[in-house]
Amino acid sequence: MKKVRFKSLAKVITLTENYNQIEVVDLDIVKQFDGIIHYDEEFTDYFSGENDEILEKAGVTGGILSLHFDEKTQRLFTYVEYDLQRDLTKDELDLLLDYTDGHLSDGVGSSFSQCFPCGTTVENNCPIDKKYFPIVYDFYSDDDNEYIIEFLEEENK
Repeated sequence: MKKVRFKSLAKVITLTENYNQIEVVDLDIVKQFDGIIHYDEEFTDYFSGENDEILEKAGVTGGILSLHFDEKTQRLFTYVEYDLQRDLTKDELDLLLDYTDGHLSDGVGSSFSQCFPCGTTVENNCPIDKKYFPIVYDFYSDDDNEYIIEFLEEENK
């Protein structure tokens, strides 16, 4: 099965007593978020409009959000990975990028950041200190935050 992955920066924050966000730069803490996958919801769970119907007809499914620490760059990244029944046209890919961007800022990405730090809604399953939270950013919120599109081919098992 074909896949497309959108990749962008993520950050880990902690809150002050006044609920101000402070970015966590301690790499030992940031690395704890590597490999966290948000299985509670998929981006395609929220297809509802005319453009979403185009993506649905194109065979786009999934949209799993995960966090990955890159040892080379020493940065935390957000991945959103979709399954594809076929290659998307440029217009379909642009629609999917815009759809994903919207959900990163106020949909699935926002609810992921509001879950327990490990991305689960089950507190007992979270090994990370509750004072740290992952923050995923929409692609266009910061000029320094560029997105990367990666096409993957899943091996037959």
